Amino acid sequence: MKRLHVVLVFWKTSSCSCAQESVLCEQLCLTISPETYECGCWNDHHLLADGISCKVNETKSETITKSSRRLDKNVAKGLPRGRPLAFHGKNYAQYPVIESTYLETNITIEFKITEQKDGILFFAGQFKGDDFLSLSIVGPNLVFRHDCGEGTIEDVYRGPFAPAEWHNLTVWRRNCDRTEMRADRKTRMLDLTEQFKFYKGISMDKGMYVGGVPDHIENLEEKTGLKNGFIGCIRKLIINGELMLCSSDRINKVMNPNELLYCGVNPHSTDDLDEDSIEIDEYNIPTGTEPPTNKRVLAEVNRRALKEVSPTTSTTTTTTTTTTTTTETPSTTTDATKSIFDKLHDQTSDLIHVLPPELEYENELKPPSSPVVESAEFSGRSWIRQKANWDILDRIELVLHFRSTMESGILFYWRSGAKHLVVYLQKGYVNLQVSMGDDSILLRSESVVSLNQWHKAEVWRTGRGILMKVGRQSWVESELKSLGSASGDAGWIQLAGTDDTIPGTHQQLPFFHGCMKHIHLNGRTLRLHAVNGIRECGTDPCASAKCPQTCSVSNNQAVCLCQWPFEGPRCSQRANEALTAMNFNGHSYLELNNEKVMNQITGDWLRLTIDFRLDNISYSEEGPSSQILAYAGEDPAKGDFFKLSVVPNGDLQFVANLGSGLVELTHPTVVRPGRWNSVSVVRERRHITLSLNSESPITTLAPEGSEQLNVYNSLYIGSHPSNFTMGMGLRGCIETIEIGSVSIFHPSEAYKAINIRDCAL
Repeated sequence: MKRLHVVLVFWKTSSCSCAQESVLCEQLCLTISPETYECGCWNDHHLLADGISCKVNETKSETITKSSRRLDKNVAKGLPRGRPLAFHGKNYAQYPVIESTYLETNITIEFKITEQKDGILFFAGQFKGDDFLSLSIVGPNLVFRHDCGEGTIEDVYRGPFAPAEWHNLTVWRRNCDRTEMRADRKTRMLDLTEQFKFYKGISMDKGMYVGGVPDHIENLEEKTGLKNGFIGCIRKLIINGELMLCSSDRINKVMNPNELLYCGVNPHSTDDLDEDSIEIDEYNIPTGTEPPTNKRVLAEVNRRALKEVSPTTSTTTTTTTTTTTTTETPSTTTDATKSIFDKLHDQTSDLIHVLPPELEYENELKPPSSPVVESAEFSGRSWIRQKANWDILDRIELVLHFRSTMESGILFYWRSGAKHLVVYLQKGYVNLQVSMGDDSILLRSESVVSLNQWHKAEVWRTGRGILMKVGRQSWVESELKSLGSASGDAGWIQLAGTDDTIPGTHQQLPFFHGCMKHIHLNGRTLRLHAVNGIRECGTDPCASAKCPQTCSVSNNQAVCLCQWPFEGPRCSQRANEALTAMNFNGHSYLELNNEKVMNQITGDWLRLTIDFRLDNISYSEEGPSSQILAYAGEDPAKGDFFKLSVVPNGDLQFVANLGSGLVELTHPTVVRPGRWNSVSVVRERRHITLSLNSESPITTLAPEGSEQLNVYNSLYIGSHPSNFTMGMGLRGCIETIEIGSVSIFHPSEAYKAINIRDCAL
């Protein structure tokens, strides 16, 4: 079968436009701006080297066999002999999304109308987002609609289309500003849209639907103008040159085979199946879908698997348009592989790049059974690493959607030797840093992005030119001075964070905290797998944590709150009750609420001493704003309280409100991790003194109007339950706590002791 495609190689000029008589284009002239235009050719022609002339194609298709590591093949649903698929307005056929459809979609479909009613013929896009494309029958016409995120574009191909007759329709769209339609070899319709230029791709969720759509797609009627499917028959479907359905050849790469109906066939009969024309397909039948039950089909699969599939390699076929014809493919896998690679080596070594490998996870990061998530949630400590594709060295077309809960964090990182491209958030701005081996440039978005809302970021690199766009902000651009030396290694891609192999300042960038979805790189979709603590965005971490008592969430990770003397991820281990000191892990605290303790805090006086040691201090922007040593009182915005803490730069700070306003003391001595310290707070009415290791005490006065601290609930040591979501717990050890005349040495002396362990001195 010939593979039709559009060959558009353009030549530009800056001196005139398509409206002027001096235009040199032989066939198509496409206006780019008031001063520039592009020349192009029709489907059956290609542009010559002079950039303006066109010549009819004389190419033939060549079958190229490539080696792969796939061992398993599944059989597609066998079609009854010569029978097309049937649709009654409520059913549909689902096909896998081809990655190349993101920037360009070329659809050929052969259909027959059996009842003249409006219906959806083809649909692909986002279930909940705005991106989509649809092909529908509306009255006597065919209507093609698509939206890349800026608004819906509608093209109408005028009918009528006679019922009970077969019709052939081809629809081609490139980016979101060029559409071409042609039916039954009639006049070709070309639509060039100048209104929408910023978004180029259409994100597609899970599948492409023919004859109808599932009922869980949001705003379907608003998108397509219809809610019912097509009534009639479909016998052929080609997407971007990939033959998805051909009833005459018994080819069907459908994902829901058990839900299909056939024109003129009893849906419960298998008598019309013929084992000699079973099509072995490379697409896997999805999990949960029953394979065909016809015994002859299963027997044929087993026979072919034993005969053709070797223990180490198998083959798949790809059709590529070239000017060379080939002989019949050898019958065995080994001979086929050897023959094709010998041929490629002798004739054109560059042809192998027509078959780029898929992006894949490292084995240790993506177990074979790990599920794919539509929207991945990253905890600020989780990340994904993937092998980059070869074409990333030549160009980068990156589109990703993100929703961040923090102002800073890595979104995307690519590195190959000295070459790198980093997209990251910093203080709410989206930044892009690029180097191709020599110089480096930095771009920043026009304005900050809002937290907890979805945003779309686009990055384009071609040659030395770099562009970036965030949401509906304007494009920002720059240019590298040089591209550096050629590199044969594509390197690695990392999402949401980096590992310790990243050199220099990039290692200091915080991990991303939030959600990502619909990530496209050079026309391919990056699959997000539920590994390394990554899960579907919006799910409750505690739902699957199986905590025996209480569960809290920190950085989108479930934390079981274990009451002393139990410890461990599920509170299943009993701790040794003989402690040298109490260890706090950032999710630990003591709650002291007996009357003797509270009498030492409320009123006019306070004597508090804590001997402690910090394990670490976070200096990153998204690290904890403090590590709490002691806290008592209400919400700081509502009433009396005091808080003693170590802030991220290592300063010791005491903040209080006696009812007449805030008072703050910050000690000039920096607290060093790994060293034991003794902090003391003494309050006598409004007079407050803070000292560290009995040296250099500092004092201040609270605002006039109140001299008593009115707190009656509890004193918390090491953290406060409400602060878990802010990551403000102490990470270190406490040996003794003295509150007036009361001394605390052991968690058993507290009303609650959560996640306390032994700390080796």
